[in-house]
Amino acid sequence: MGMRAALFVLATMGTGVASAAAAGVTADTLTTDLKRLIATATMVVAYLIFCAVIAIRHAVRHRMPTAAPENDRGAPAVLVAYASQTGTAEELARSTFRALEAAHVPSRIVSFAHLDAVTLTRAQIALLIVSTTGEGDPPDAAARFAAA
Repeated sequence: MGMRAALFVLATMGTGVASAAAAGVTADTLTTDLKRLIATATMVVAYLIFCAVIAIRHAVRHRMPTAAPENDRGAPAVLVAYASQTGTAEELARSTFRALEAAHVPSRIVSFAHLDAVTLTRAQIALLIVSTTGEGDPPDAAARFAAA
């Protein structure tokens, strides 16, 4: 940043635009390079698109249907419960849930954070996918189950 630009920034932050004008610094002197402006605008737009993609992926991942009690053949639903600290066990559970759904096996997916004793005892088939952290400690979502 040039000396004039630094003066402009300091003047506008501390004492207002009138002081900057008195110092002879205008906004025109700060951004004369069109290529820099285009590059900056492109980076800002790319960042916003990146954030939007992450938000959409998160929303789609968590909008997945969670329950299907029984299919036409009367098969019991498979409960897929997961507890993950870094997301690996969650991704494995979601992948398993999608595979069960693709095979037309009724299934339900739930995080240990939302799993209660009633849901667990009603399940005829339960698949529990749990990762460990540190030196074999349970993830935060499974802490109350490990304590019980």
